[in-house]
Amino acid sequence: MRFFYLKYPFLALLFAFCSNLSADDHSESAQAGPNAVANMLTFCSLKDGKTNQDLQKALSALETWASEHHPGTVAVMTPFIRTAGSQFGDVMIQSFVPFTGIGEMIKRFNETGGKAQEAMGKALNCERMMGSYYPIYTHPDLAGPNDFNTVYSVQNCSPHEGVTPQDVFASAQASAKSAEEAGVAIHTALLDPNLGARASRDPDGFGRVIVFRDMDVFGQVGDWYANQGGWESAQKYSETIAECNSPNVYFVDVLTFAETGT
Repeated sequence: MRFFYLKYPFLALLFAFCSNLSADDHSESAQAGPNAVANMLTFCSLKDGKTNQDLQKALSALETWASEHHPGTVAVMTPFIRTAGSQFGDVMIQSFVPFTGIGEMIKRFNETGGKAQEAMGKALNCERMMGSYYPIYTHPDLAGPNDFNTVYSVQNCSPHEGVTPQDVFASAQASAKSAEEAGVAIHTALLDPNLGARASRDPDGFGRVIVFRDMDVFGQVGDWYANQGGWESAQKYSETIAECNSPNVYFVDVLTFAETGT
């Protein structure tokens, strides 16, 4: 059974829309934790001869289309720190919709997204992945549109033999409870890769996502990890739940944010 993955992920509660998974789509995972939304990831690199100015024109065209027509949330991720380096492109574009809204999203893009498609096609080479995104915890600061300079982090994990999806969810929920009690301004989630260019080679692999409200919170969590015993929690997770690689970290620019009930 496949579980979750993400080469790296983003602003939270896009996930106001969590919709039920179908009975034949990760049914065990659905029973183990919260409902998921579809997470479409597009990894893009500049074509030869193109510049950052060309990239900004393409993203501007995408933002214009998304603000008028996209049924969910769209965000652009700019690399800050990445273990994997340039193989994941110059930018990562993330889109979040209910699974039941995928068809409508594609239809709208085909019918009304011509200018965005043209601008992106001229400047960028892109490839896609789709995942199931399971939101776990969201601090109130990240529960809607905001002006924070949000930071997105994701790491890939392989569970130990005998560890179930229920175990992974339970661990994530316990960590979320600790974050809530401490008042840490973060969002956490798990990701199943499903389909496409970045699908995990580990059939049971999953991704751990943390979205930090800003660099100050990113630094606070780093201090907790390095100087306040946080590394012990990470070591325990590595020994009992899953082995995870170093996270990839991105800056987030939300182009359009879905409203609750959309």
